[in-house]
Amino acid sequence: MRQVASKVLGHMRLELRAKLREREDTVLLELSGQDASYFLDNDGEPLDALQHVLNKILSRDERFTKRVVVDCEGFRSRRDEELVARARKAADEAIATGEAQHLEGLNPYERRLVHIDLAERGGVRTYSTGSGAIRRLTIEPTGEPRDDQGGHGGEGAGRSDETGGAGES
Repeated sequence: MRQVASKVLGHMRLELRAKLREREDTVLLELSGQDASYFLDNDGEPLDALQHVLNKILSRDERFTKRVVVDCEGFRSRRDEELVARARKAADEAIATGEAQHLEGLNPYERRLVHIDLAERGGVRTYSTGSGAIRRLTIEPTGEPRDDQGGHGGEGAGRSDETGGAGES
């Protein structure tokens, strides 16, 4: 992972520092430095692109089983927290009203993040619709108690049509 990231970043000829952190099921690549702001343009699209490229390259190596998450000066962390908060609010609304709620325009990484978070919570099930990389995520109430209310989340909780993974379409 370190060699691939160094090679890709080296070809960019940007003034960057990269730090790798191993986590349970991911490797976090944290970027900082004088040219880090280039990755934050267009709401972080270059950051998403770099993450996608690294995951595609590393998926060819069967020894590398973790997903790569690229962050730049805390941008991804902040954006992930905002997305999860928005998804939890939509889940609360779905449970309260009994009506499905939708989050529009999510890339594969963002959909996976929401699917995993809400699957652990229970009380709702999530699924993606649409085609291409950017899809709509639907949050439906299951009618079962949430995990934090003594329930199990039930069979309907969590992802239904997406396995999560970098670059899915």
